[in-house]
Amino acid sequence: MNRTPVSLILAALSIGCGGAADGPTTPVPIGSTSPRLSYVYQSQLHVVDADGTHDTTVTPASRPIGWYTWNAATQRIAYLATGALRILDRATGGDRIVPSVGDASAIVWLDWSPDGSRLLYVEGEKIVVVTASAGSPVTLPVKTDYNGMPVWSPDGKSIVTPDVGGAAVWIVPANGGAARKLDSPAGVAHTRWAPNGNAVAFEGAGGIWIAPADGSPAHEVLHASCWPHCGSNDIYQFPRFSPDGTKLAGIKGPGGGLWVANVDGSGLVLFTSQAPIVPLPEWSPDGSMIAFVGGGQSSWDVYTMHPDGSSRNPVTHVGRADLPRWVR
Repeated sequence: MNRTPVSLILAALSIGCGGAADGPTTPVPIGSTSPRLSYVYQSQLHVVDADGTHDTTVTPASRPIGWYTWNAATQRIAYLATGALRILDRATGGDRIVPSVGDASAIVWLDWSPDGSRLLYVEGEKIVVVTASAGSPVTLPVKTDYNGMPVWSPDGKSIVTPDVGGAAVWIVPANGGAARKLDSPAGVAHTRWAPNGNAVAFEGAGGIWIAPADGSPAHEVLHASCWPHCGSNDIYQFPRFSPDGTKLAGIKGPGGGLWVANVDGSGLVLFTSQAPIVPLPEWSPDGSMIAFVGGGQSSWDVYTMHPDGSSRNPVTHVGRADLPRWVR
């Protein structure tokens, strides 16, 4: 199965890692009500209003960052920088190293629990859960790789992940209990929970599948007719449920465009204009917009649009923006 490894995403991010000048910033108050996005530019984390205004840096240029995850509930940011895993608290300004990490340079993925009390990371092939207060880490009994991207269930009790090589999808209790296998084809990647926690979407055999969380048979909702001889732009990747669970969004290969469909696969629309270069499209919390990275091969920015493709607008104009996340 052709898949886009996180290592390539990080490589794309690092292309824009030039030296940015240190300088004072004026953060927008956390209490502001405008929809906001975070993104990475020149290895610094930024926050910006969805209309492109009030752009400010969050992390210093002296601490270039790699992957990050932002928890909207607590306004805490976990990020990789200078060989360490760090947690930045936007409310207090505190920034500290998580001391219990074995090898931060081997971390390829981060994800906060919904309530922001725990953090999971993938270190090599290990999936590790640690409390935000940096208590003793728990290594889960399933291993994954850079295509895994394990994520928390909506209730924060479980984690779903493909195993190494994408042979199967597993649901694992966050406290490290026995794992439970879901029905799936071989070669799965990039799992994602439905908002109600009853199902999981993932890539498989070039298409998008949904498996009930109770272990019932999985079904394919988007089929790649070219499988198994698909080009990299012909496969459906990175499924993301809308907040109400009625739609899915993702990309078709690394450069084939953004797609949106109903959760049963009907109503599929492919948007090829401003095709995403870096994956991971993100729904806004109210489901009215999708944020994604678009542009050419040498210059790209963060865009937003409505799920029907209307009101496509650039949020940034820097030419090297990556990894957009809705922070509220």
